[in-house]
Amino acid sequence: MDPNQPPEPRLQGSISSDQPDVNPERTEARVWNLPGDRHSSDDLTRSQSRTISPTPLAQTRGELTELGGMMTTLIDEIRSHRIANHAVANRLDQAERELADHRAASIRERN
Repeated sequence: MDPNQPPEPRLQGSISSDQPDVNPERTEARVWNLPGDRHSSDDLTRSQSRTISPTPLAQTRGELTELGGMMTTLIDEIRSHRIANHAVANRLDQAERELADHRAASIRERN
């Protein structure tokens, strides 16, 4: 390698520095970016290409997975709130009974 020549650009990301002879065209899936060109996802060595972005379907699946996790969390929180509300309602009923008993005892003492 000529020391006066700038180094060849390297593909950033999954290629490590201990793999200097890796062909960047074979490291990622590519798609044609010119109108009328074929759209084969199997050909990884195209010269006029760009990196594949997530398809709308894959993105939607990811979003659905995320929403499913959020729904599970919300359901768990609702269950916890229901349990807490039930405990509060039971305690309120008990306090109302104790108050009624106390009032009845006070009335009996006055008579």
